[in-house]
Amino acid sequence: MRAAVFLMLLAGCRTTRPTVPPEETFFIPLAELPKPATIKPQTPAISAPQTRPAGKADSLLNSQRDQDRRIVALAEQLERLEATRRGARPDSTKPVPRTTQPLAAPKPVSTPPDDKAIGAAERLYASGEYRKTIQWCQDALERGALGGIEDQCYFLMGASRYRLKQFDLALVSLKKVLDVKASSKRADASFLMGLTYRELGMRERSATMFGAALKESPDEGLARSIRRELDRLAKNR
Repeated sequence: MRAAVFLMLLAGCRTTRPTVPPEETFFIPLAELPKPATIKPQTPAISAPQTRPAGKADSLLNSQRDQDRRIVALAEQLERLEATRRGARPDSTKPVPRTTQPLAAPKPVSTPPDDKAIGAAERLYASGEYRKTIQWCQDALERGALGGIEDQCYFLMGASRYRLKQFDLALVSLKKVLDVKASSKRADASFLMGLTYRELGMRERSATMFGAALKESPDEGLARSIRRELDRLAKNR
């Protein structure tokens, strides 16, 4: 009986395992802790290049070549059209040299003397319209409508001012006649200046201008008038 009880106690001691108090769970060896899982970096998978079907690629290449050939042909046509417009041959883009000579610059047209126009001023002077004669000549000179006979206009102005006893102004107009070396009124202007200086009391200058008038080879009538005035000056000395 005692032996049976002893055996039962012995069997109970073998089957039961001593429990570990809660405080002792912190002393579990580190080796028994689970290791952290390592995360491997994910690399993107490289996809293989997609290959087009050989037939489609060849058709695209052929169409591109056809388009290039059309562009070149169109450019050649444009060059030919431009060459034709410039007067060159269709097979050459260089312009054809001109054989005609360049036009010469037009020569200036000289206006012939307007004797009819100056005739209007002479008629005014002959009728005693001296102020109108001066105004007509001034307007004609400003317009430049006398065409090379300005000296005749200045002579009529000087003669009109002499008649109006504007002796200083008469000398100004008559001197402009003498500035024209080829003037046909040089002898008349010199004679009239001699008369003007005589009116101003300048006898020596008057005699000088009468002598200058004779040197201009005046006509016979004017020459007689000049000599008569010289004789008058000589007698009044």
